[in-house]
Amino acid sequence: MESILTNRRRIAGRNVFRLRMEHLEPRRLLAAMTQSGLSLEDMRDEISGQFSSATIITHGFQLDGAGDSLIPLADAIVERNGGLLVDFDVNTDGGPGTFDLFESVSKTGSELVLLFDWGDASNNDSAGWGEAAGDALFSIAVGLGIIAPAAGPANTTDLHFIGHSFGTAVTSEAVERLAAFEIPVDHLTYLDPHDFDQSRLPIDGSQDLDTLGLPRINESPVYGATVWDNVDFADVYYQTNPLGFFSTNPGGRPIPGAYNASVTAETSEASFPHSAVWNEYYLASINDPSSTTGYAFSSRIDNAVDRPEPRFYGSDQDHDHTPDAIVNRDNGMPNSTGLDANGLTSAQITAGRWAPAWNPQINNAGFAFVGNRSSEVPGWAFHSGGGNAEITPNPDAALSLQSSNDSRTHNWTYIPNDIALLDYDITIPISTTGGSLQVLIGDTLVDSLAIDQYTSLERTLAANGGLTLSSSIGSHADSVNTLTFRLTNSPSDNANITVDEVRFAHEITSPIRPRIIVPAAVATEHFIASVSDSDLTGTAIIFEALSDATITATTTNATPFGRSLHIVDADQKSVGSRQGNSVFAEVQSGETYAIVSQALTTDQTITLQSTGGDTSLTHLAPTNIFEPTDTNANGETTAVDALRVINELNARSNGNDDPNRTTEPFLDVDGGGFISELDALRVINYLNARGHATSEPIEPEPPTDFLATPVPFTPIQTQTNAATPPTTQPYIDPVETELISRPLNATPPPLASTGRPASHLQTATPKESRLEGEADSNEDLTSPLASSEYSLEPTLQPRVNSRTLRR
Repeated sequence: MESILTNRRRIAGRNVFRLRMEHLEPRRLLAAMTQSGLSLEDMRDEISGQFSSATIITHGFQLDGAGDSLIPLADAIVERNGGLLVDFDVNTDGGPGTFDLFESVSKTGSELVLLFDWGDASNNDSAGWGEAAGDALFSIAVGLGIIAPAAGPANTTDLHFIGHSFGTAVTSEAVERLAAFEIPVDHLTYLDPHDFDQSRLPIDGSQDLDTLGLPRINESPVYGATVWDNVDFADVYYQTNPLGFFSTNPGGRPIPGAYNASVTAETSEASFPHSAVWNEYYLASINDPSSTTGYAFSSRIDNAVDRPEPRFYGSDQDHDHTPDAIVNRDNGMPNSTGLDANGLTSAQITAGRWAPAWNPQINNAGFAFVGNRSSEVPGWAFHSGGGNAEITPNPDAALSLQSSNDSRTHNWTYIPNDIALLDYDITIPISTTGGSLQVLIGDTLVDSLAIDQYTSLERTLAANGGLTLSSSIGSHADSVNTLTFRLTNSPSDNANITVDEVRFAHEITSPIRPRIIVPAAVATEHFIASVSDSDLTGTAIIFEALSDATITATTTNATPFGRSLHIVDADQKSVGSRQGNSVFAEVQSGETYAIVSQALTTDQTITLQSTGGDTSLTHLAPTNIFEPTDTNANGETTAVDALRVINELNARSNGNDDPNRTTEPFLDVDGGGFISELDALRVINYLNARGHATSEPIEPEPPTDFLATPVPFTPIQTQTNAATPPTTQPYIDPVETELISRPLNATPPPLASTGRPASHLQTATPKESRLEGEADSNEDLTSPLASSEYSLEPTLQPRVNSRTLRR
């Protein structure tokens, strides 16, 4: 361990001297530099089409500006195989890092070696840097064209990842992201993985690298370096030489799922055994064609040695730093008791291959991690990120924008191809006026939000708990870019605007075929069962507002991309403002709306509240806004949908227009504001068009002065039973929960409460016959208005002599 001064790094076009602490090794490069100081985009263009395999190398703990410590390893691989060396350097003065390109002068080949620099982050005495660096490494690999997440398993670049010390956890984070996109990794090498807190060593505990990986032991994370399920072969070389009295020699350990080899004896005489694992043992296996270990397992080389099976347990393994719950440290054999207690087996530990836990999201989106200095924020510094805006302290950490030109930029990040929006939460004090919050993706301004133009509801939310906003990703999906938030034109130096929980979101579109539920009451709590039908795009509760009010819908669950809940109007346009998992909207009396939950694989509860009171919203909406011809809301249009309209008209025309009778929902098919023959005709024409594709059904439009004077109709009957008398009308008995045939002229019994709380409909088992004369296979059996347990008890006084439905 020696202290040296080096000036080999070129930063921002000038040479600077940096103090570095590391083992001395040769600095002569065999590859020749051909380009220097390139941007990510320029380097991508420079190397495009010139490689078929890639090796990605990541160093461990280093001082600022010392991120090139493993360049002899990278150089040796380029010279062994021929090809290109891309050296990424962090700009320690802030701003984007740069790329230097080297080319082998001794051998032509198609290998690309990427040397990744995270030196300035590796020595921070705080958490969050390992994952942030891994996220940046993944994004850089995408940005250079080494991998294509959208292609998933179809990626063809042969990948070998190599990490040393702390860098094994960074490498693991990058490989986990590839696993999330099902991108295969041929070879993963961990050199002396130091992904744990070793006593007497600084930085270890505060970096918290052992919280990043799998498996978990006693419900707590204990590994930072992991062999994920997209890895074909993994090998680990580690040493456990003692620290000594004065020296600080970090140790390594075996990793579940890898072929583990202790090189403690081979490195025991080195002045710094921790570095000797790479600069003596593994480097020698690259330079020596006759080696039978280390790089001899690489698929790149001719006459590669057969790869061994994973090996974790055994007397030849040194488990000084392995959790004792899974191993007997005295003999290296499995701890059966500890494994059983954790639901694990020795075979699982040996094989590894854990499924990724990461979802494609923005790193440190909620600013939970902050570095040693306020300007150093994991995910928002060193890898093209940075800025002058600081982070408010925990527990409510957020990005603080105080005055004009305050800004903060996120590191390079990959925006998945199915992402449409960037969501974020902002708070704005009521006293703050003027200024604009700007959002940039790369150098493109995608949103400029003038604070004075927010609605009163938005300002209220922003001042009380936060307002969730969305900015369009536009054409930036499936790209690597930075994300910037900045304040402009602020008349004050104390604006106190905060930005928090920055995240990707899917576009919410009007559902094509949601599952419709019809609760007894709208403004209450609703249980929404998970949707297993892949054709369904979610669940909807359609309702009519009976008074002007502000409504709130809150869900207990959300997708990884949030935005699982929204409110739409009768035109299926999203309305309202969001605050976390809640949606707020101002509704107008007489208008139809719907609460729409995206299809989820888990159950959820939605709570609806209205400032107008529990009876200000009714389930008796006049029209099914998602499929108007589906009057019983069972997801299909059948003859029964026309029958319901006709029977309603007959009930009125035959003197049964009981002033206390409540019209059922969804019978105003054409949205004209009343129920008429035209509504039934709309359904019949739809069925004719579906059954006779060449026909052109007439779609009559009612005259503007049309009054809904019912005309007696004979109810449509199904043709499955000719003996069925055409004198029956369906109605729902909420107590018996079955469809009953009843004479048309008979008065339906009063609607009664089931005594159950308003909640998601529990579908009843279909009876053998629901409608007299109707076959068992009738499509309408699943209709919530015909065969489900629910109450149609009104939540307000029924309308008197209601012959029309007013919108």
